[in-house]
Amino acid sequence: MDEARRVLIAGGGIGGLALANALTHNGVPATAFERAGELAEIGAAIGVQTNAVMALRRMGRADDLLAVGVPIEDYEYVDWRGRRLATWSQGKIGRQLGEPTTVVHRADLQRVLLDGLPDGVLRLGAAVTGFRQDADGVVVTLDDGTEERGAVLVGCDGLRSTVRVVLLGAEAPRYSGWVALRGIAEGFAHDSIPIGRARQTLGAGRSFGTWHIRGGRVYWVATLKAPLGAGDPPEGRKEHVLDAFRGAHAPVADVVEQTKPDAILRNEVFDRAPVPTWSEGRVTLLGDAAHPTTPVTGQGGGQAIIDAAVLAESLAAADLRDRDTVAAVLAAYEERRRGVTSEITTEAWRIAGMHHLTNRVLCAARDLSLRLTPARTWDRRMVSRLSW
Repeated sequence: MDEARRVLIAGGGIGGLALANALTHNGVPATAFERAGELAEIGAAIGVQTNAVMALRRMGRADDLLAVGVPIEDYEYVDWRGRRLATWSQGKIGRQLGEPTTVVHRADLQRVLLDGLPDGVLRLGAAVTGFRQDADGVVVTLDDGTEERGAVLVGCDGLRSTVRVVLLGAEAPRYSGWVALRGIAEGFAHDSIPIGRARQTLGAGRSFGTWHIRGGRVYWVATLKAPLGAGDPPEGRKEHVLDAFRGAHAPVADVVEQTKPDAILRNEVFDRAPVPTWSEGRVTLLGDAAHPTTPVTGQGGGQAIIDAAVLAESLAAADLRDRDTVAAVLAAYEERRRGVTSEITTEAWRIAGMHHLTNRVLCAARDLSLRLTPARTWDRRMVSRLSW
């Protein structure tokens, strides 16, 4: 492999796998180092919105993704009693922009990205623990003490990125103030959430979202305000969600009831405030390592995929042997992506605050504001968010 042109990737999650696909699709040699010894399936789903499908199209993986996804036709907010507050046509917007929004199991997305990689591009059981730069390239140190040389290093190693710490220093991520409990109901159907409809229920200090995935399954996410470090409730996750959403409209309780208790995931939700730079010399960051966001806009994974497409195409057109050229390419990538991702992080933080209001008067005002916002306004917002 041509080490003078090779791109080293720290991390084999969505961002790292997408970047490896985009680079190889554009003829750039790449190696991705993933800490885990195997890529285990996570029992959750992910929305891949129109802009991210566009990016996958540019790396040759869109058709395979769409084959395993369930497209969203419409999205709606409803209140605790199930009354519609707002709606927009995700399907119409996708047709206008040229690609749909789809929802897939994370394992299916992982498989689509893995299938696009030549043998040897992904190295499992190899964690990047440090790096150094010199005139001719960048050298990473792996956890077994060995070293690998390349032209560029991209940190795709997530919220608590090792590469980020070296570049930007150690700083704790920002706790959102709420937790997400996620599950999948097998073989679930209900007239109020037909296939193609995504729904978000808003309560006081809590929300509940549902999305269809293939195989007749419904993926759900319950979010609840909670102090940092509270841990699992003594009654267990399933009973905790059922109790928190007792009295909510149908089919919230039914979806939870039809989920295996040991398959419910619980995560405290973090992000980081946007930063003015995330590159230095031959090293840059991508996805959650650069701009982690709370998941309420459904854009976290998608923005990592877009980062990958933009960065790979820029690197493919550059002389990676020249240090100044590489630095200029990475600075231009960062400049192109920083504004968009900063807006999404800020918007997601604001929307999450709206979702988790606890004052009943403020909740009523929120619901009224949503109800009075015209559908065309929601459509315009989504077109703006999904265009690139």
